[in-house]
Amino acid sequence: MEPDANSMAAATSALTIVISFIKQHAEGVTAAASFLAVIFSLFAIWVTRRMQLRLRSQEGAATALVEFANLERMIKDVPEALEFHGITDQELELAGISAGQLSYFLSNITTGGIYYRTTEGKELIRFFGEDGYYGQTLKHIVSRNAWAICRCCIAPSKYREQLDALSKAHGGPSVELAEYIDKRNR
Repeated sequence: MEPDANSMAAATSALTIVISFIKQHAEGVTAAASFLAVIFSLFAIWVTRRMQLRLRSQEGAATALVEFANLERMIKDVPEALEFHGITDQELELAGISAGQLSYFLSNITTGGIYYRTTEGKELIRFFGEDGYYGQTLKHIVSRNAWAICRCCIAPSKYREQLDALSKAHGGPSVELAEYIDKRNR
């Protein structure tokens, strides 16, 4: 039995409708995929830009802090610069340290702060554990005295809190120095 012209026309018409339906949906899928690709591309651009800005900000801060550390090293050559921080000769005398020793300690603390910030505090044990770098350093009264004097040069932060806690855990500064700094800060 051969198909007649009407059934051939109907089959052709149905096939055309199916092909058209497939084409419409294929274009929709393609359009949806293209739209999603544009969205993902815009998101990637946004994330990349945020990362660039964050990195630029961190690099700028690190550069500034390195310069601070370099300036702090100069205190040994210009001890009068300590006056800009309110640090007096009497404090150094009570602490039993020279301007050069304070310069070294302050530069060390600032450099440690740079490292602390770049690791986002992930090196806490290495630095602040009992056997860590500052754990060992702050066991000595001269270091705790130096910290008591130069803490005013370090911005309030988790890093400064960690150093305060370690110093306190080891006994803090000498009584005379602590009393002098307390009076100065009133």
